Amino acid sequence: MRNSTREPKPLFPVAVRTALLAATTSIAAASPASQADLDILTLTGQLLPNSTDTLLGLVELSAAQDGSWVSTALVSPVVGPSEIVLVGDPSSDGSVGATVLRRAMNIGGQIQARLGRPNILDGEVAYVASSDAAMIVSYESAWLDDQLLALEGAPVGTSGRTWAKLSSVTLRPGGKVFVRGGTSSGSVIYAQHTDTVLLSVGDAVATVTDPINRIERVSFSPSGEHWVARVNTGPDRDVLVVDGSLLSVGGGGAVVSRDVGAGLGLAGSTWSSFGRMSVDDGGRVTFEATLGGASSGVLTIRGDRVIEPLNPSQAVRRFEGNTFGSLALFSTTETIYLEGEPIIGESATFDANADGLADAGYSLGTSTIGQVEWQPFGTGRQLLGSMFIDVPNVQSDQQAIVRFQRSLQGSDICDGVPNSTGHPARLEAFGRSSAGANDLTLFCVDLPTGCMGYAIASQQSGFVANPGGSTGNLCLVGSIGRATDQMFTIGEAGRGTVNLDLSALPQPVGTLPATAGARWFYQVWHRDTCAQGPTSNFSNAVAVRFTN
Repeated sequence: MRNSTREPKPLFPVAVRTALLAATTSIAAASPASQADLDILTLTGQLLPNSTDTLLGLVELSAAQDGSWVSTALVSPVVGPSEIVLVGDPSSDGSVGATVLRRAMNIGGQIQARLGRPNILDGEVAYVASSDAAMIVSYESAWLDDQLLALEGAPVGTSGRTWAKLSSVTLRPGGKVFVRGGTSSGSVIYAQHTDTVLLSVGDAVATVTDPINRIERVSFSPSGEHWVARVNTGPDRDVLVVDGSLLSVGGGGAVVSRDVGAGLGLAGSTWSSFGRMSVDDGGRVTFEATLGGASSGVLTIRGDRVIEPLNPSQAVRRFEGNTFGSLALFSTTETIYLEGEPIIGESATFDANADGLADAGYSLGTSTIGQVEWQPFGTGRQLLGSMFIDVPNVQSDQQAIVRFQRSLQGSDICDGVPNSTGHPARLEAFGRSSAGANDLTLFCVDLPTGCMGYAIASQQSGFVANPGGSTGNLCLVGSIGRATDQMFTIGEAGRGTVNLDLSALPQPVGTLPATAGARWFYQVWHRDTCAQGPTSNFSNAVAVRFTN
């Protein structure tokens, strides 16, 4: 799950042409029927809807906040050789289904023989193209649908540079378009919508001796207002740069071979390497790093706080990225975790016929759940990925685009007030909106270490400033229940988790069940300390409307 651009890699696995039509028209439902973990959105070996093209392979999947997705694909028409196209669903609700969105063509005299690295938003498809149809190519042009954005040999806006080979295009809301590629004076990240070179080979980084000689990876926030990049300034000297400046972590710079900032509490340790990274809409960076020295190993840091500590006694949970709700996603080979909680494993079930229920005979194939590159997707804030699965009556694994059925639920009704961490506690609800499914968990992050907290719930929202002398604001009124049976003590990672029982939501006297159509409001209360002495605070509040 990453919104990052990457260097070229081999494009396709061996294409499997096994026919699947018989298998997918005779799906046997699991008995007894239960809700699936993953929806199958498209599957290799099948004809694409309203098409004569059979889907053979998928790579370079890209998911968008509006619910659309796109992937580079290998297809086989009824007549003629197989070809590489861009396949996806441009709708926000999945109503269109997988379809061919772009084929290589001649546009205004520019020959497109090969398309790749697509991105999609608001029905527009961005991609790079080559006039060479070879399997491993470099790209000479960048496009937004039929609009030429960049061309090898053409000017890079008004920067005085000219484009060389192109790497990728990233779209963000409000018409933001970011182009990454080589130029006459080195690689750049270019904001086409503002005609601004954001980062370039040759740029200096404050307190780092040598200039940038390579841009290795870049990730943009969901809004496109912030970005973070991993760059190289010399042999074994990687640096993290956010919005053009050296990333400061724990009071020190994120530079390989330097001491880790004292604020992280890892005295005697040095940065050895940096892994996956993302940046949220507030400009805060979450990243994975490997340390050397007194404390060696892999950890994950959000802002100035370690949220996945060094733990040699267990399998390392690798940072996968942030969901749109800014919760961190982690993986081991066999399990996906949201913050510290497992949310799916190797026993994942699949819905192949869009009825929401698990279908028999579908299971993980040669993929493991932790190998999938999960991406945040859609207004429902779900996760999308590509994997190989076993399919009934078919000998070979087939490649599928799959979507988590569970997702972030509800919407904010008020913001939190910063606590002693410098950030407001952030509450998200994850699971299913169905009251009958009884599957909803509250995740709260950015809580102060060593304090206690619990969730509160009501069917009415309101606003009470600083109740009882609290630093924060209460956004619930009416009959407010306290989930004191799941009171939590906050650890170093600053997390709290509450597994709601939707059949018995707490009330001042007794409990009430969640019912279809009902709207419930949730908030977390927690103790805190500040310069003026002990106090308390509240997270933001979330409203969830339940379905059947």
